[in-house]
Amino acid sequence: MKKISASIIGAASISAAFLMKFIARHKNVELKHAYSSSQAGTPVSSYHSFLTGIVDMEFETLDVKDMMFDDSDVVFIARPHGKFLDQSALMIKGAIHKKLGTKFIDLSADFRLKDVSVYEHWYSVRHHHEDLLETAVYGLPELYCDEIKDATLVANPGCYPTCAILSLAPFIANNIKHDGIFINALSGVSGAGIRPSAKNIAMNVSENIFAYKVGGAHQHTPEIEQELSNFSSSVKVTFTPHVAPFKYGIIQTTCVKLLEKVSASELRKIYEEFYKDSRFVNIIAAPDLPEVKDVVGTNFANIGIKVDNRTNTLVLVSCIDNVIKGAAGQAVQNMNIMYRFDEDEGLR
Repeated sequence: MKKISASIIGAASISAAFLMKFIARHKNVELKHAYSSSQAGTPVSSYHSFLTGIVDMEFETLDVKDMMFDDSDVVFIARPHGKFLDQSALMIKGAIHKKLGTKFIDLSADFRLKDVSVYEHWYSVRHHHEDLLETAVYGLPELYCDEIKDATLVANPGCYPTCAILSLAPFIANNIKHDGIFINALSGVSGAGIRPSAKNIAMNVSENIFAYKVGGAHQHTPEIEQELSNFSSSVKVTFTPHVAPFKYGIIQTTCVKLLEKVSASELRKIYEEFYKDSRFVNIIAAPDLPEVKDVVGTNFANIGIKVDNRTNTLVLVSCIDNVIKGAAGQAVQNMNIMYRFDEDEGLR
């Protein structure tokens, strides 16, 4: 089988580094370009040292004339939200107009939210490409595999939303009566990116855990609510994120007040049926619960289910690797679906 060619925009990011690692071991894909305006001319392996002996190329500057990507079958966009929105739209619309067949997977939030006003409110960025929001497919394979297969533009989900939506979707889809959803999430410091900041320097994060953007202030909140509301109208969540002193991973504990009696064993059957065809979701058998160490370095989402019978509260514990299932691994999983490759190719 002839290999497809892939290019990455924003290749200096942590997520992009893992993308390159997965592409390097993918039997059906070759990396054509790794673009980074800040690191152009630098060997990839000298910046991402864990790619030494794996990726032998230099970062390039993305020139406007290259933005049609005539030589790339799939383009991964790994830039921060709003920073490349207009350029992304130009590329995508140009490829569609020229019927190039190029596919795009955007790891930013620029095409995840279907309502422009919601995006502009939460991200403080003007969005002039509502037409692309209508055609973009939300790239959570466990929910939208069929739509992803024929998509030109996939909006790769955020890390927190991936963990939250996967843990709650079967519950919400089964219309179990409840009152209030409270998500308590802890993320490794890699979630703050590769550049030094208050959320990833040792002085602040070592031997410490802290909450941030509390009280409905985190930009991933509407993404979680949007996708869960596809199963039941107007789902609202209270989402509280924390930074924890480990490098990779997310653990979320979600509490849902039940308004009807349902056992953990009944819920486990619902979850197992919902995810019976999902390659990367594990429902953890009782009495065990997911732990961060079991998913780091993998594309798996592990979900544990408990019911506090004393207070009639559902407790869901879910874990993913924030950079893999929460970003790069999921992007490769989406690419595999789009090109009809084995879903776990490059991710094994």
